[in-house]
Amino acid sequence: MRTVQISILTISALLLFVALILYLSFGAGRDETQLNLNATCKHENLTGICKSKDECVTNITSVILESCNEGDPSLVCCPLEKAPIPNSHKRTPGEKAKEMCMIYGKTANYRRAPLFPHIIGPSSGEDFICDQVKREPLRIGGDTAKEKEFPHMALIFNYDAELGKISWSCGGSIVSPEFILGAAHCPVSKHFSYAMVGTNAFKDTVELLENNTVEISDVFIHPDFNNNHDNDIALFKLSTKLKASEIPICLDTGSSISNNMMVIATGFGINERQISKGILQKVILNIVDAELCAAEYERLLQHQMHLEHTVCAYAEDTDTCQGDSGGPLQIYHSELPCMYTQIGIISYGPNCSLRTNLPGVYTKVSPYIGWIEDIVWPA
Repeated sequence: MRTVQISILTISALLLFVALILYLSFGAGRDETQLNLNATCKHENLTGICKSKDECVTNITSVILESCNEGDPSLVCCPLEKAPIPNSHKRTPGEKAKEMCMIYGKTANYRRAPLFPHIIGPSSGEDFICDQVKREPLRIGGDTAKEKEFPHMALIFNYDAELGKISWSCGGSIVSPEFILGAAHCPVSKHFSYAMVGTNAFKDTVELLENNTVEISDVFIHPDFNNNHDNDIALFKLSTKLKASEIPICLDTGSSISNNMMVIATGFGINERQISKGILQKVILNIVDAELCAAEYERLLQHQMHLEHTVCAYAEDTDTCQGDSGGPLQIYHSELPCMYTQIGIISYGPNCSLRTNLPGVYTKVSPYIGWIEDIVWPA
């Protein structure tokens, strides 16, 4: 009888020992399995709150929601932290510029010219009448621009209110209803500089400019611009949006330039006789091999240029000149009727009266397209 009692005690002790082991292994540290609604819980280093599974909203998909109460499986530990939502579509440089170009192209006022429409395709840009101006085949040389031929053209000037004096600064191009693209070396300052748009002529009287000018409210100089004219590019924000009739120019995103292609430069600058007509001028030039251009500048002027950021253009007996800086170097758009693509910004060159036969140097637009987009069309 005593032996039986010892066996029963031994078995009871063993059962208690096993129960203790099971508790320590599975029960200890699991207080949250008996938590109630809205109680604080913790799971996989995440702080949470006990909620109904249907009410738990979280973007942390890697966590398996665990029950707060073994007696109620629908009550789960819902994480409070929000994981960062990844940017599923990171904008690539040029993407926004292309999108806006297509939008601006829809506002262009054009009709097909009646002469040989089946021979000259739209990519030539020569078989359309653009806002009453017929596009003509490009020929090397300079000429006066027709009214509304370059609706994106702007002229930057400074105005001294005390003296009532205007000083003409540089050219520029409309790239959006709120921004002008130009050169960093131009003397432009916010609230003292203005942009004249929508006209091909200017006068030195404020009265004649009042209907065609917008104040510049902010200036964005490229942070790497220097006295060597490297990164000679700037954006000028306007105080008010332009009218729909001021159609912005499209921007080159990296594939529009080739040697010997004909390009158009526009500006209000002085000519070789140091005289300004006060009327927008256009010159047709040829793209020059960049390496040859750089070699000539280094040989004749001991000037070094960054080939990846510049483009050179030249034509005998014609060139851009003082006062043209900041204006666009452009081509006919390859797809959109009556639109232009800006490939460069007039930056510097030899004195146009010296006849050195050196090409003009232009800031290439495409390497800066991301910088432009971040300011003009921030994501």
